[in-house]
Amino acid sequence: MQLPQVGNMLPTVRVSQFFDRPGVVRYLSKKEAKYLSRAGGSIRLTAKRSIRKRKGISKPGSPPSSHEGSLRRFLFYGLDKVNGSVVIGPSAIMRQKTGTEKRGASLLEFGGWTRRKKTRYDRNGQRYKVIERLHYKARPFMQPALNKIEPRLPQMFADA
Repeated sequence: MQLPQVGNMLPTVRVSQFFDRPGVVRYLSKKEAKYLSRAGGSIRLTAKRSIRKRKGISKPGSPPSSHEGSLRRFLFYGLDKVNGSVVIGPSAIMRQKTGTEKRGASLLEFGGWTRRKKTRYDRNGQRYKVIERLHYKARPFMQPALNKIEPRLPQMFADA
């Protein structure tokens, strides 16, 4: 089955090996979707509240500071009904690049190395580019939010 093309995205092709696909893929009931959505929303809210908007840099190991507020604005959650799960985290513009280089939210959450192009000038005033390697220490915000909400999850799903 071929899915329609959306915007610039390439079409996706899914192949199923099962004859009784509706019996194999379990769709969520309305109640389960409600509780998954509630859990995703509470984890997202806890993560957003842990990120403080301030000028200074946060200490390694504590949640990052959001100097302009974009990290807090780009935290979302979405319900995946087919897999019976909820996805919580920063939007695509804040995610990790392909390859070994990290950027954005993944660099804050896990730490690591990244590169930055910098313009320098020699003694004659000629401009040239230099690539610097920068090391970031981890400032997790999603995993601590999950750890904080985790004890309440069984209560949320008690009626599901």
